[in-house]
Amino acid sequence: METIAANASEEIDIYSFNWSGANRVGARLKAGSDLVDHILSRLSFWEKQGYEATCVLIGHSHGGTVALYACK
Repeated sequence: METIAANASEEIDIYSFNWSGANRVGARLKAGSDLVDHILSRLSFWEKQGYEATCVLIGHSHGGTVALYACK
């Protein structure tokens, strides 16, 4: 993640999102819903600071599935 930040053309902040990692669809669906709440909270914070905020999700394995559920 540090490499991404170092090579970015604009100022960026990187946040991690932790979830149970349980190998169950229900766990991934809940994590997707929790991720939406997390994203909205961060975007709201930066927009209140006067920034035009954008969100980019990067996930691996079932974490990618969580990100996909969050986007639905």
